[in-house]
Amino acid sequence: MSASEQPHVFFLAHGLYPIKGYPVTGNGVRAWGLIQGLRQRGCRVTYATPADTIRPGWEAYTTPGFDVVFFDGASDLNASIDQIKPDVIVGVNWELVDLLSKELEVPLVLDLIAPRLLEMQFQRATHTAIDTEMLHYMQVLGRGSHFLCSTDKQKAFYRSWLMLSGIYGEDDPIDVIPISANPDIPQRTRKITNELTFIYGGVFWPWQRPSSYLNRVLTSLQRHGQGRLLVIGGSYPLAQEDATASAFTDTLASNPHLMLKPLLPYEEMEQTFLNAHVAVDLLERNPERELSFSYRIIEYLRCGLPVVCNHYLAIASDIESYQAGWVINIEDDPDALEALVNDILTHPDRIAERSANAQRLVRERFNWERTTEPLYQYCAKPTMLQRQPNVLTTILARQQRLEDDLRDQASLHTEQLSQQGNWLDRQETRLVSVGKQLDRIERANQAHQADIRELIQAQQYLDHRVSILANRGIFRWIWRIPERIYRVVLKPLFSGKNAKNIAIITRADIFPVHHGAAVRIVESARSLSRHCDQVLLITNDRTKYFSFIRGEMSEQYYPKFLHVFPLPLNPIIQYILQHRGLPPNECYLFYALYDLNMWARTLFIAYQHRITLYQAEFPAFLRPALIARWFFGGKTSLVEHNVEFSRIDETEGLPSKARQFLQKVEIDLCNRADYVIAVSTVDQEALVAAGVQPEKITLIPHGVDIKRFAGAVPAVSQMSNGSSSRAPVLVYHGPYSYAPNLQAAMALGTVILPALEKRGHHVACLAIGDSPPAHSPHPSLTFVGPVDDIAAHLKRGDIAVVPLTAGGGTRMKVLDYFAARIPVVATRKAVEGLPVEDGKHLVMVDEVEEMVEPIVKLINSPDRRRELTDNAFALVETLDWSVIGTRYMELYDLPWWRGNGTL
Repeated sequence: MSASEQPHVFFLAHGLYPIKGYPVTGNGVRAWGLIQGLRQRGCRVTYATPADTIRPGWEAYTTPGFDVVFFDGASDLNASIDQIKPDVIVGVNWELVDLLSKELEVPLVLDLIAPRLLEMQFQRATHTAIDTEMLHYMQVLGRGSHFLCSTDKQKAFYRSWLMLSGIYGEDDPIDVIPISANPDIPQRTRKITNELTFIYGGVFWPWQRPSSYLNRVLTSLQRHGQGRLLVIGGSYPLAQEDATASAFTDTLASNPHLMLKPLLPYEEMEQTFLNAHVAVDLLERNPERELSFSYRIIEYLRCGLPVVCNHYLAIASDIESYQAGWVINIEDDPDALEALVNDILTHPDRIAERSANAQRLVRERFNWERTTEPLYQYCAKPTMLQRQPNVLTTILARQQRLEDDLRDQASLHTEQLSQQGNWLDRQETRLVSVGKQLDRIERANQAHQADIRELIQAQQYLDHRVSILANRGIFRWIWRIPERIYRVVLKPLFSGKNAKNIAIITRADIFPVHHGAAVRIVESARSLSRHCDQVLLITNDRTKYFSFIRGEMSEQYYPKFLHVFPLPLNPIIQYILQHRGLPPNECYLFYALYDLNMWARTLFIAYQHRITLYQAEFPAFLRPALIARWFFGGKTSLVEHNVEFSRIDETEGLPSKARQFLQKVEIDLCNRADYVIAVSTVDQEALVAAGVQPEKITLIPHGVDIKRFAGAVPAVSQMSNGSSSRAPVLVYHGPYSYAPNLQAAMALGTVILPALEKRGHHVACLAIGDSPPAHSPHPSLTFVGPVDDIAAHLKRGDIAVVPLTAGGGTRMKVLDYFAARIPVVATRKAVEGLPVEDGKHLVMVDEVEEMVEPIVKLINSPDRRRELTDNAFALVETLDWSVIGTRYMELYDLPWWRGNGTL
């Protein structure tokens, strides 16, 4: 850094600076004050905080000369420092210094605003924990080149610790910079009335014990019959929930003059302070309090609140000299507090003068333009501090090494003695065992002689019986050969001439019917079976297939030779497909391209049942259908649930050779089929663009079982059509092994539910479907798992939310919501291919973040919910599975169906 350049300062803190809408920590306020003082002097500042402290809205505060960096671990942090190359690093939270590289050559300023070791004594820490923290503390101090604190008392306290850490000499490395405020003082507008508001606010720490004082204030207010005490606070915003806050509020007496509020966002806290009259900062005396400097006192004074404080605080002399509040000594005058409250209530007109003095004190003594000058002077000419050896740490380390050596030697001797004792025990046990074994051998030898004779007789009898049974089995097998030839070969030649049968060939994971593809396949089979003799459903299962007759399903079994012929080749097929670049979890959809057993089973079904039409669900399953058509004739149809090569590329990210392979296979199979069924116009256009002959493609959308939803008994809804105090229920369903569904569920928990809570709407959200994640991203989001009766479970919901941003095909879930009469809020991606209108059948948005406002409006408008569900149900009535089945048959135009309608 040249003499003309301003320094670049890197702040390292845990938690953000004041952000609109969120509470802020004291360290965040402290860092913000130091930053503003440096920036006003022309310094460039970078603010670094862990990634898990990110809060929405932080971007609004970045300006030229002020950047924000989020890091995830030590390597991430040090990489940022190497890239930025700051002149000085300021550590606001000393615990984060361990993340800095030991080879760091940048001067480090440590801000020691709180006596952490004293705080630990109030957190029930063990002696071992405190000792460990002391060593840790000295090691961190030993890395510093300059230090900040808030008061002269703190400076004296820390000087001893610095000497123990190897930092001493004639130069003074500690600057006293009190917690400071914005010199832009807010204007108070509230007039003094008889209803005075006393206020106490901030994080509830175990070393701060204000309860006895606050109860005395409440007693005085109750005695006078006027005024109120507002207590604002809670647990540390960036820590896990603990019992400190509840324990504190439990110690406050029940009193009509008491009001409680949680921690507030910074801007709301400031407005609350401006509307109050007197601040109370009275705490039981202890060593931590005597050294502390509270940022909330500075905020009280800046907002024009005269402060009632203890005499032992460092700021007490300033408050007293400026007449910016009242300083009391309970130790010398036990009744001083009651007398003071009485005087304030009796003479409220005196508050205005002290309020003005409070703001004057901040302006003249505690504004960041004035207080941060020492830090700027150091940053302008930073130096690395020369450290001496840390004597205490060296002694402790040497003692620890000796203890470790003694412990290792004792452990070694103990282990050797134990091994020798175990060896002697084993030898003794072995001798006893050998003696017993000799006895057993003797007895066994005697018994063995008798057993041999019995075994010889039994073997002779067994040989005789086996010979008889073998002869019978051979004769029975030979006798049944003509029967099997007739049943498998000859009977189909004579009995199947007029058969009206359809075969559906598909994947095996359709039972239980818990995902959209399974629903379409099974419901299509049921519907088509009402137009023919039977529908035969062939899957990857080698042992059985399924027969649908008049909508009823039954299991049928293949001959045993088809169970094993040829030997299972799935591992080899999996290897071939992965070698071509397919993701491992998608390969099963393409086994049928090479599965000889599936080809043989399809030929068996085609011959046995005289199939007229082969309907393949998913592209690869058309190959066995084409082979059967070549042998026995008939028509073939391919149902495209998605444009598979595009879907897999979108969700998994394919290498170019894999995409080319999948696209070539899919388009070639489509063009070889007699019919191609697309489920949406988007998929239809994509197939044509990829090279499928347009005249082959027909659009037949997904359907829905209207009768099942009409007959389902819903659970009691959480929200009636009128006003209700109970929480509304949002609902979403689908298999979470499918990446777009899991992404949608995560969006519910991380974006939509937090935004609704911020708007004041606390809702419950049910995510139904198999393969749920192990942990929910939000307490209000419950993963129900797979259910058998989806209709009844969906009717528990009040609003269906579909935040899909990826995937293909059409979403059967949206049709299910329509049939269940649930209003729907969805992204446009979620309704691709459905014949719906925004505002008529549902509410559509472009981005997930835009879903919150429509949800809030639907919660508040029962008439709007009813209008959407009526329109949506009228649409879905035209998509019943019986209608879909008829559309299939009209397309196929099979000879035995022409003009006949259903059989």
